[in-house]
Amino acid sequence: MASHAIAYFAMPVSERQEIGDVGSPLSSAESGKTSKFRDRGEVSEASSHQALLNELLESDLSSEDFQAAQEALLADWIKRDLRGALELFFLPESPPRYRELVEESDLLSKKLDEEISRQSEAVWEWILGGRFGSSRAELTKLWNSALVAHGQRDFVLASLGQGSLDGQAHAATLLCKRANAEELDRIRELLDARLIEHNDRSEILDAYIARRIGLAGDDVAPVFSKEDDPEIREELCGRWVSSELDGLTAKEIASRLAACPGDLLANAVSQINANFPGRMKDLVEFVEELSGRNAWIQSDASAVRDAIASLVRENYTGAVNPSEAFSSLAGISDRSLREEALKALGEQFADAGDGAVTLQAIASLPNNANRGQMITGFVLGLDEDLPVLNAALALIQDPAIRDGLLEKRREDQKASDEKLRIWAKEYEAVDQKKLDEAAKQESTLPELGP
Repeated sequence: MASHAIAYFAMPVSERQEIGDVGSPLSSAESGKTSKFRDRGEVSEASSHQALLNELLESDLSSEDFQAAQEALLADWIKRDLRGALELFFLPESPPRYRELVEESDLLSKKLDEEISRQSEAVWEWILGGRFGSSRAELTKLWNSALVAHGQRDFVLASLGQGSLDGQAHAATLLCKRANAEELDRIRELLDARLIEHNDRSEILDAYIARRIGLAGDDVAPVFSKEDDPEIREELCGRWVSSELDGLTAKEIASRLAACPGDLLANAVSQINANFPGRMKDLVEFVEELSGRNAWIQSDASAVRDAIASLVRENYTGAVNPSEAFSSLAGISDRSLREEALKALGEQFADAGDGAVTLQAIASLPNNANRGQMITGFVLGLDEDLPVLNAALALIQDPAIRDGLLEKRREDQKASDEKLRIWAKEYEAVDQKKLDEAAKQESTLPELGP
């Protein structure tokens, strides 16, 4: 069989056609399709290859020899009659074993990749012609991959608005991974909500955003200025922070954040929590460097304060000396940021260890406005430890501030109780629903006999 195939492949095409038209890409019953191809002036050797394939299937070759001969035959089929081979692999009525063979064989995958890229326009016309039915999406993805891998991105870009949404989404994802800046701009014009949401949103946007940030380098400002979709801007910001600011010092991070638009600054500060250097003095240096660049002026002040407070919570641990942490944060020059940071520090003091011991350390600090802010956070963060709470309130000389803190605690407790009540009610409803369903199922069970 192997020698037969070798001799056959060595024949000139004219001699090979004399073998006869015995069958089509799928069976002799489909020979009309092959005839139609030739009526249109297309050269096809499908019937010749099908005849050899049929003969091979009926042979008594060993499994190893059969696989080798079949692979060689199909590889030659792809090379000499790509359309016929694609029909064998991808027509819905074709046996699925041939599609599986393409996926398993490196040789066949490589041959298809090469021939599809070489005959890209013809294959695209066949796909758009609708001949491949339910296999169209699979073949479209194969076409996308072949062209992008062989540097024919322009052709894929030009066809990005055509074909199925599934194929467009796959093509956009592949293109984003290799596109240059100009190509990314063209892709972005086509990334409407309909296309983004068709597949997994994160798959397309991850590829687009990663490439956009990767190409930007240090000049990230144009990346943000070109994008007006709020959600994509936030995702761009998050990717930029995680990929470009990791491992930098606090001062370097603040310096790079100067390129971040004001409306995204709070988001960026929140994103660096996990990767921040981690010492109070680093945090102060970060805040001072950033505020000195007037970045706060353009931003949402309350959101930025919340982000700074979050940084304090993330970076303070019980191992940090309260007096040292307090002294560091008291050095923040911006009053509103300093107050927010000190309150957050006080909350962490309440959570991080023995309240009575921490309170002694707080009491030893200079009695000024900074200490008052930290005590405010400490009181709000305490659990129901009345002796410590009363001792902390006693350190606040202004009765109005004390009363205000107590009222705030009551409001917070009331809100917490209300949330707990709602949760309990929802849980009870879900639990009752499960009981009702179980009772309903039990009522439909057949009665047991004696």
